[in-house]
Amino acid sequence: MEQKKGLVKYFWQVTYAHTISYFIAGIIATAFFDYREWWSSEYISAFYRDFEAPIVALGGGDGTVTITGGTIEATGSYSNAVQQSGNHIGTMTITDGMIEATGNNSTAVSNIGSGVVTISGGTVSATGSDSRAVYNWSGTVNITEPPAVIIGTRQI
Repeated sequence: MEQKKGLVKYFWQVTYAHTISYFIAGIIATAFFDYREWWSSEYISAFYRDFEAPIVALGGGDGTVTITGGTIEATGSYSNAVQQSGNHIGTMTITDGMIEATGNNSTAVSNIGSGVVTISGGTVSATGSDSRAVYNWSGTVNITEPPAVIIGTRQI
């Protein structure tokens, strides 16, 4: 029984030591490294977005995203201009504007969730190497009148 109490005490000591040391290391790293520049580098920003980036708000969810104008562009490799993802059942409606994927292996409009994407106007284009204008995995994509212009470099 005494051995079990010693093991539990040891476990908590290790847990405390790791928590405190990682917290201190994080503070030191933040003070000495330029994380804003690191997160905005081409390699990291292709996979991760800053929470302040407008594209994070366009990630889809169970709500509604409506795009009625302006330009949204995915310039990084393996990036999406707008995406509906996961188990989300929200809707995305595009009625006007320009949505572009200019990076390599990028997608202008990606629906990998179970939601609905409706494109009724505007221009959706993919000009990057091996990129897609519209990609649908498991949800529904409706392209309706008035006609939208869909331009892609990859045929599936």
